[in-house]
Amino acid sequence: MQNTVLNSKVFVRIVILNYNESDFTISLIEQLSHQSFKNFDIIVVDNNSVDLQKQKLRDGINKEVIIFSKSNLGYAAGNNLGLKYNDGKKVDYYLVLNNDLIIEDDNFILTLLDGMILKKDTGVVASSPLIDTISTNIPIENQIQVRKLLPKFQTFLINIPIFKFITNRWLKREFLYMDDMPFLNKHLICDSINGAAFIIDASFIKVNNYLDEGTFLYYEELILGKQIQLVKKTCLLNGNTYVKHLQGVSSKSNTQNINIKMERFKYKSSLYYLNKYENLGWVGSKLYILLSEFVIFLKK
Repeated sequence: MQNTVLNSKVFVRIVILNYNESDFTISLIEQLSHQSFKNFDIIVVDNNSVDLQKQKLRDGINKEVIIFSKSNLGYAAGNNLGLKYNDGKKVDYYLVLNNDLIIEDDNFILTLLDGMILKKDTGVVASSPLIDTISTNIPIENQIQVRKLLPKFQTFLINIPIFKFITNRWLKREFLYMDDMPFLNKHLICDSINGAAFIIDASFIKVNNYLDEGTFLYYEELILGKQIQLVKKTCLLNGNTYVKHLQGVSSKSNTQNINIKMERFKYKSSLYYLNKYENLGWVGSKLYILLSEFVIFLKK
């Protein structure tokens, strides 16, 4: 399969979003230059970084296209600038990468393409590698990777931490595919991707009108997963390759450093999903906001 991909005319466009962390972006581009699969180009989208960071990009990048946004558009709209960039090339797959990744596998792109081509007949249109979130100090085989789409009421409960005593045992096991762990060295057909790194069929993302821009940050994975599900397609977790993820480089929020502004983005994004795709309604929305703000108050 790998030789088939290597010898084919498959073309991949890589989209990397940058926000005030140009050193990470430049480093990631250097890592990508070592990939065994060579038929790709790179579009860097700068989400209105400060002038010093913009100049770093200009100085540190040679052949890659840089798109400078006039404002910080967030994750979905920012990446869409790269996904929509049209220079006449026929793109078969888009590979969307956070800039705070470390790629150690020289066959990273090739292995993702293998999975997409191998599982195409099963309806797979998007796939993620394993993500090794370094800040957790948890072995990769025990880390959360992708999430399952659940009914409205269960999704509501999952996103409110004060209900953990209810959700930990009977919802999260299903929500996080825990019964399928470990994910190493296997393919898992699943409902969503990981937004830190995913490859997606170009024809699908164009018909889908690209990423839903209704959120600024967070919950894009489940939104995209829902859109994929609505057209009776599916996703793939490819356990045959991985990337290391520094997590929180741009948002300054991770498991050990709580950023209240980012926490508010999280619940507003999940609320957007519940309203648009699950018809939560006015009463449910008000209750969701009240409970979410209470959780933020406790975290403060």
